[in-house]
Parts: sequence; C-alpha cells; structure tokens
Amino acid sequence: MLGEPVTYRAGVRAPAGARASDADPITTEVIRHGLNSAANQMKRALVRTSFSPVIYEVLDFAAVLYDTEYRMLSQAPSLPGFMGTMSFCVEGAVRAVGGPGNLDPGDVILLNDPYVTGSHPQDAAMVQPVFLDEELIGYSAIKAHWMDIGAKAPYCTDTTDVFQEGTIFPGVKIIRRGERNPDVFAIAAANTRFPTFVLGDINAQVTGCEAGARALVRLVERHGLGPFRDAVERMYDHGEAVVRSFLERIPDGRYVGHGEMDSDGVSDDPVPFDVVLEVEGSTIRLDVSSAPPARPGPTNCPIAMTVSAARVVLTMLAGNGEAPNEGHFRPIEVVARPGSMFDCRAPSPCFLFGWPATQLCEAVINAVAQAMPDDVLASSGGDVVAVVWWGRRAATGQFWADGSPH
Repeated sequence: MLGEPVTYRAGVRAPAGARASDADPITTEVIRHGLNSAANQMKRALVRTSFSPVIYEVLDFAAVLYDTEYRMLSQAPSLPGFMGTMSFCVEGAVRAVGGPGNLDPGDVILLNDPYVTGSHPQDAAMVQPVFLDEELIGYSAIKAHWMDIGAKAPYCTDTTDVFQEGTIFPGVKIIRRGERNPDVFAIAAANTRFPTFVLGDINAQVTGCEAGARALVRLVERHGLGPFRDAVERMYDHGEAVVRSFLERIPDGRYVGHGEMDSDGVSDDPVPFDVVLEVEGSTIRLDVSSAPPARPGPTNCPIAMTVSAARVVLTMLAGNGEAPNEGHFRPIEVVARPGSMFDCRAPSPCFLFGWPATQLCEAVINAVAQAMPDDVLASSGGDVVAVVWWGRRAATGQFWADGSPH
C-alpha cells in the first residue's frame, strides 16, 4: 500500500554555539582541505588493504566523514551513486544501537539493512564514532560492496523479496570499545561463499574508518573544537551558496523528465515513470511521488538511493567541481511516496537498486535540459554495462566469482 508523499531535505541544525559568522575564511579553507585530505586517507587505506577487486579496482565504496548532526563533512572520490546515501547510513547505524549515548571510543557499527543504507545487502556500511577527550565530535564511515553475503546467488537479478538477497546486519557493534566482537565476525563468515575475501574486506573497512577518525582528531586538535565547528558552518554555507547560484539561472517552473526500464527482472513488462522538477528561486524539488508501486522484481530503489540520485546529478551540475559537503545538498528537496518503486519498504526486493537509480539520474538530466539545454550532458542510456560470473573450481570445489562493470 502506498503512503502519503514525504519530503526529504539535507540537515541544517548546527551544534550548540557554532556560528559561521565567527569563522575566519582562511582557517575555513584550511579545514575544508584538511577534511577532504582525511577522506582521501580513508580511501587510500581501504584500497591498499582490501581483498576484493570490486573495492580496490572498481572503487565500489564510499569513504566519508560526518559531524555529530549527521551532516557530511567530506567524501573521497569513489562511487558517485553513494554520495547522498551516507547520512542515512550513519544516522541509521547510531539509531540501531540506541543513539549517541550508547557509543564508546573504539566502537564500530556494521549495518547493511538496504532500506536504511539505500543499497542491496552486499553494500555493507561500517560506522565509527570519533571522540576527542571523551566528547563525540563526528563519525568516520565506509560503505563497500562485499563479494557475497549469502544471497541466492553472488549477484541476483530475479529476487522476489529481500530475504533472497543476503544476510541482514541491522546495526550491530562489530567492534566494541576497540575489541572485536567474535560472534559478528563468525556470522559474517558463515553467510558468504567467500569468507576470506569478506573477512579481509571487513578488516580493510575498519582500517579505513580508523584512518579517518585519527585524521579528524588531529584536525580538531590543531584548530580547537570551537573554531573547527564555526569553520564547518561557514563551509556548509559556502557549498549551499555555490549550488544556489547555479539554480537561480534555471527559470522558475515545472519540468518533467521521463524514464523507463525494460523489465523488473521478474516480468517482461516495461516500467515507465516520470520525475517532476519544480524550480522556485534557488530551491529545486525533485518529485517522484507518481512512480509506480514497488515492483515484484528487484528493480526497486530505497529512499536513500533516490535522494542520492538527485544529489549526485544536481550537485555535479551546480557544484562548480568542488568536493561535496552537506551544504551543497541544502537547496535540493526530494519528494517520494513510501511503498513506491523509489521508496520501497520491506520486504520488497531491491538488489538491482542501481538500475532505477541510474534511470532516475537520466530523467533528471532530461528535465533540466528542457530549461538549460546547453548546460547538461547528453543522455547516456541510463545503464551500467556489467558482467558478473561465478562457479566452483573443479579441483577443490571452492567457489569463485568475478565481475567487470564498465
């Protein structure tokens, strides 16, 4: 059953006492580049220690830093589609363990619930709270694609419910106060065809999160927590101003983009949909509330990924080539209907979430092109050309898998 439309916006609430007007502009730039450097340190640590080519070659991951209000401080360049999902991952992980009051230094939370993370269960998020002298100052997080997590196949195209798509970790402490939780590691290893790869990638994600946490602490220690928070507010305000200056060039109005998938993986019926862009001043609203109900096959998109699709396209068009932060997302609103293809709920299958999300990106570009044809790129066809294959080795019976997304 479809619910009433819901509007999603970027976070704006600041920590108590933080004021952009108190920030020195030069210090703000130093901190902004320091945060981007910290995210890139996370990326480099993950790439150098991961076991799976899908991580270290394809870069199918996101490495991010967030503040205590679940706002994005920085993100390393990797898989663009994850850019706008990570606030859902971080906030969802903290909520799952009982809130910030239940966090301790050295904790790491594992979460792969697709309706929270915005991805299929194989995209697992690790979230580490970052403390300075026992005070929570932010979060370091990595979401990365695991080779296999016990689904009906290493890659699924015809699932009919989420229970066929892999083991769900609903937000559990895989590391507690710096000590590994052996039960969670054992469950992860028992629910994959490739335990060596998955356990290696888990350790790599933890290593990357720790690298980000250390870099964030060093940055705050260097400048002081108060000046750091003031600079972050000014950084967000600048990102917002950059995007709004572009959006103001779009004539106010209503623009409709059309998308269509050939099937949903289960039936052969085409799946058409429309996206409405409403522009008013420097605010843009992406409305997918007319999308069809969740499909019986896995071409459904959790809301975090729908929001991310809007953020990816619009900030890449309007963000002036800057590394993104939460401020770039503030002018963007997303409206979706719970229970629809673009806001699917349990137990709707969503393994191929990336297909409708990519089609949605194309539809948004098509809508913007109606107002600004010289400012957007030509349509790509809205698909990822990928092949995934797997089997068992004849000599040992051991599973193997590989893939090649282009």
